[in-house]
Amino acid sequence: MSARHARRLVVALLLSIAWASAQADDTSWSFRAEYPDYVVSVPGHFLSYVPIATERGPGVLFSHEIQANGEPRLHPLPSFEVSPRRDLPLAAAVAISVDDLVFSETGNALSRASLQGWLVADGRVIGAIDHALTKTTVISNAGLRAGFFSLETDLFLIQRFRHLSITGLQLSFDPGNDASAIFSIDSTALTLSIHVAEVPEPASPLLLAAGLGVIGWRRRLLDRAA
Repeated sequence: MSARHARRLVVALLLSIAWASAQADDTSWSFRAEYPDYVVSVPGHFLSYVPIATERGPGVLFSHEIQANGEPRLHPLPSFEVSPRRDLPLAAAVAISVDDLVFSETGNALSRASLQGWLVADGRVIGAIDHALTKTTVISNAGLRAGFFSLETDLFLIQRFRHLSITGLQLSFDPGNDASAIFSIDSTALTLSIHVAEVPEPASPLLLAAGLGVIGWRRRLLDRAA
């Protein structure tokens, strides 16, 4: 083997090792947070988000900057999977918030942002998420405006479930023109507020009542026989 071919082989091996290492860093992760009545997991990738657990519920921080310059774009978000900690179904009230999504715009541009997604309980779609983010302008000077988008949805009420998915979440950006932008910063976050209550299985008291009825019926038969 010539020296040139040997060098090419070494370079190819180094590139393959670097690629394999990058792939290893890009493996999926499963974030799990336990609350008194439920457990939540967030499958996804660490490359763009950092999972967080607040008192109100789970969420993700945007660890890498995302932005839309000039043209509209869609940005997919992680899904949230919620299950009861005990073998009882849950009822829940869920709200979704987005914080600190920054915009800058010029001229007559009218930047917009919205959040879409689905709520799926036990494999059945029970609600659609489609909310425009609220726009707050902080700076307005000589045709330049800057500020942030935020969102706090109304409560979604789910009466009974054993597994809840908040899935298909995506942010929709539209900066308005080529000189405008929408982008995330270190404090940009999407979080859930989840309030849950356990729902007793209706079968349990019914079975108990039926069992007591059978016992009473047998006692009456025995009394008559005696």
